[in-house]
Amino acid sequence: MKPTLLIAGLGNPVLADFVAHAQGRYRLVVVSTSRLCREVKRYAETYPANTFARDGFRSAYQGEVFSLVVFLGRRLTTTEQNLLDTLAEIARQQPAIRVGVISTFRVHCGDGAAARVEAYLRNRLQSIGVKALLFRPGHVLSGRSRVRQWLRSLAFCHPLVPERFQSCFLTGDELFCVLERELEDPKPRPSRTFTLLGRNRSWKAILRENQNRSLGQRVLTAAAMVLSLLQVGRVLGLFFDLLARVVPRLRAWNFDTLIPRGPR
Repeated sequence: MKPTLLIAGLGNPVLADFVAHAQGRYRLVVVSTSRLCREVKRYAETYPANTFARDGFRSAYQGEVFSLVVFLGRRLTTTEQNLLDTLAEIARQQPAIRVGVISTFRVHCGDGAAARVEAYLRNRLQSIGVKALLFRPGHVLSGRSRVRQWLRSLAFCHPLVPERFQSCFLTGDELFCVLERELEDPKPRPSRTFTLLGRNRSWKAILRENQNRSLGQRVLTAAAMVLSLLQVGRVLGLFFDLLARVVPRLRAWNFDTLIPRGPR
C-alpha cells in the first residue's frame, strides 16, 4: 500500500506542480482552494479548504499519513490561520508524522507578511511539540508558479532590464527532490530550516528564455528595444534602486549575495 502524503496550502500554485511531481509514488490527499483542487483532482483525493474538517479527516485517514507538506500563503489571513490550526492538530494526533513547510527566501529580505505566516505556523507546531522541516526556496521556476507566469507575461520587457539586475532561481524539481529526500529520511530529525536559493542569474536572461515567438510578443519586444536605446531601462533601474532602500522586501528582486541563517 502506498504511503499517504497530505499536501495543503492556499493560493500557492507550486502546490499543484508538487502534486503532479509526486503522483504515482504516494496516496495523495490535497487540501487547498477550490481552483487548485480542480487542477489536481486526477492525481489526488481533494478537499476544499473552506469545507475541510479535522474530525472527518482524522476518521478517514487515522494513522495513515506519513508526511504533511504545507505550502504557506503570502499573508496571514483568517482563512490561512484556520487552515494552519487544523493542520497542526492533525500533526499532533499522529506522532510519527513528518512535516515539511514551504516558505520563501523573501523572509531573509524583509518581507514582513511572509515572515508572519511562517512564524505563526512555526510557533503553533512548537507549542504542541511537533518537529518540522522549514524550506525557504528562491524564486521557484515550476510550470504553474507565479514567477513563471510573470516571466511569460513580461518576457518582452527583457531589453529594458539592466544586466546587473539578478536574483536566485531554482526549478520545481530541484525543490521537490530535496523536500522528498528530507521527508523520507528514516532517521529522527530535529526541526531545521533550509534556505534553498538556487542559481544566481540575471532577470534579462530569464525573461529572454521565457519569450514566445508570437507576433504580439515580437512587436512589444521591438518597442522595448527602442525604449532601451533611449535609456528608459537605465532610468527605471535607478528608480528601483532608490525604492528598494525604503521598501526592504524589494531586495528579493535584485541581489547577488545572501548570507542566510539556515540551514540549521
